[in-house]
Amino acid sequence: MDGEPVDITKEAVIKAFRSFAFRIFEVSRSEQITNVWAQKKEDEEQGRALYLGLNASDINNDVIIRECVSAIRQLFKLGEAQSFEYNITLHGKEVKFLIKVIPASYSDDFALVIVEKTEAKEIVEDRWSLALDAVGDGIWDVNLQTNRIFFSPKWEEIFGYSQREIVTTDDWAAKIHPEDLVASGRIMEELLAGKIPIYSSELRYKCKDGNYRWILSRGVVASYSDDGKPLRFIGTHKDIHQRKLEAIAQAEDKKRYKIIFDYSLAIICTHDLEGKILNVNPYAASVFQYSYDQLIGKNITDLVPGKIKSEIQSQYLDVIKKNPTAGGELSIVAGDGSIRHLLYKNYLFSNPDGEQYVIAFAQDITERIHTEAELRASEKTFATYFNLSGTGMAVVSPDGKWNAVNDALCKMLGYTRQEFYQLTFQDITYPEDLHQDLDLMQKVLNNHSDGYSIEKRYITKTGTVIWMLLTTSVVRNDAMQPSFFISQLVDISARKALTNELKAKNIELSSAQKRLLNKVRELEEISHAIAHNLRGPAKNINLLTKVLKVKCGSVVDDVDANELAETFTVDELASLIDTIGVSMTNNLETLLNIAEVRLNRELPIDECDFESTIAGVIGQLAGDVLGKNIFIQKTLTVKKLYYPQTYLDSILYNLVSNSIKYRNLISAAEIQISTSSGENDTIVLQVSDNGVGIDMSKFGDKVFKLNQVFHKGRDSKGVGLYLIKTQIESLGGTIHVESNVNEGSTFTVVFRRLEGVA
Repeated sequence: MDGEPVDITKEAVIKAFRSFAFRIFEVSRSEQITNVWAQKKEDEEQGRALYLGLNASDINNDVIIRECVSAIRQLFKLGEAQSFEYNITLHGKEVKFLIKVIPASYSDDFALVIVEKTEAKEIVEDRWSLALDAVGDGIWDVNLQTNRIFFSPKWEEIFGYSQREIVTTDDWAAKIHPEDLVASGRIMEELLAGKIPIYSSELRYKCKDGNYRWILSRGVVASYSDDGKPLRFIGTHKDIHQRKLEAIAQAEDKKRYKIIFDYSLAIICTHDLEGKILNVNPYAASVFQYSYDQLIGKNITDLVPGKIKSEIQSQYLDVIKKNPTAGGELSIVAGDGSIRHLLYKNYLFSNPDGEQYVIAFAQDITERIHTEAELRASEKTFATYFNLSGTGMAVVSPDGKWNAVNDALCKMLGYTRQEFYQLTFQDITYPEDLHQDLDLMQKVLNNHSDGYSIEKRYITKTGTVIWMLLTTSVVRNDAMQPSFFISQLVDISARKALTNELKAKNIELSSAQKRLLNKVRELEEISHAIAHNLRGPAKNINLLTKVLKVKCGSVVDDVDANELAETFTVDELASLIDTIGVSMTNNLETLLNIAEVRLNRELPIDECDFESTIAGVIGQLAGDVLGKNIFIQKTLTVKKLYYPQTYLDSILYNLVSNSIKYRNLISAAEIQISTSSGENDTIVLQVSDNGVGIDMSKFGDKVFKLNQVFHKGRDSKGVGLYLIKTQIESLGGTIHVESNVNEGSTFTVVFRRLEGVA
């Protein structure tokens, strides 16, 4: 419980085996017998006198010795426990020995050869219980035949349970944390199957007080049956809770610290109170222009310019000795000879041994120092314009750091000056705009231009995104190398919003224009259909009228009219004119209905019931259905649909009447009507039949065209499918057909759920 090394001690292991084993041999990898133990003192003394220090293969050439040596070699080679039996006659009595060769849990360099007399098949559990009581750690013993488990008093002390509360392995397993149970069970299965020699698992165990504690559970199989099945499983429980919690916390702390240390863009350095460098992070090495190995062991005084070496002791090292924290500016000479200026903060710490050391955090402010120096040269003329300008202005280093910003920019983006100095422009540029900005900046750095202008987005301190017009110009030194950029930033979010709104309106206008053109084309199509469908009947009426005039005695200059006057009576002519007129009226009404649908005339949305709608359609077609060997089946998974009732009536009437009209006259007609839920919150209607079908390779692109007829003699005008397709598509739905000649057709309608309708 106090964080001691977690292992099964040699003393505990031997003590447990002694409680039941006749004799125990410890054998090294070189096969030398290094120790002997036994239940009885005299047996132990005799064994040590006979075998201690011998090589196992030198004892004798007995079969059992050879088998034992072979088992020891297999153990060290494969890491798997070995076992076998040895029968001898002692004092006229048959005695069986069970010999097990297992790894020594306390060391990988030794094996234990355990010799056990098996005078009876049953395990003497009381003897084991007494043996376990004598062991100091929490020891457990499992009888794998009965699944009963015994614990030492130390175990009960650790977990708080009495022996009566944890009786079986099921009781034991119920206390293991669910997240650890599977892994623990898998390890135990591998042990009992002989795949591993030792059971070892760190897991959480629920104590009597209801809290879980981390323990180290380790054990071995101590006894096998005649057929090699494990009989007895013993081991220890060691309380590692405090150590485990500390280890987890330390691991998390180390992980977090390592991430900060390795990836921080701040200089991190540790040194002793005399200035000797103990450790630095990668960023520090890159700033100092030394390798890690070159810096370790160097003194801080070795890195500062010569003119301040005498001051480093009093102004840097002595200060941190007197105060737990200290800070300031420090100049160092980098490996390339350049002077780097640092803004540092030091903290004094002590390690567990009481030794004191310093952790220093620093920021490289060299570029800022240089920029500030250059700015001071023209400060009188530039400062007023820069600081008082209503336009956001900034001085930015070639690597993107903000070296100076004015109040207007701070107000626009919400950051203070100090916050700006901790950031780069890359940090607050909207990710999608960064690539273009960096490309333009690189062209300036490569002397391809002296500046650029770009519309880009910035992320404010509050997390909002604003559009700005960035205009930046480079200031170069005498060597024509970029020293810094002067940037002007204007908030154009309002203008951008208006532009985006205008684009959206243009898109809407374009879409409306396309819809209008489609309507015009549809009306032209209907106009042509009306002209086509009425031209013939009108011509016939005109001819019959002339014939009627001839019959009434008028002189008509038309050869056809004069000839027909000899053929028809007046009543017959009147009847023909009436028939043609009715046909024209019906055609005109159909085409006007189509025109109404095309024009999207607003229709009321009804709560349509599929069952009653289908019943109504079948009622209208009763004359066609009755006595014609037609069977209609329904599978209605979806019962209702919000839709114009007149449209749904029309769709179902046309689809069912077509299935009847184009049925196979040789066999019974079967019509299947089904409804179901489709993808993307749609409703699907299917009407299938076993009729004559359609040759899709020939007519596939004409099925839903106006006045298309694919079967002669079926009283079809080619209007129904065109009409319902128009109705369905006007409300956002779709219809398609799958068909094979003489195998039938399946029409699938997908209804879009109408917005605003429950």
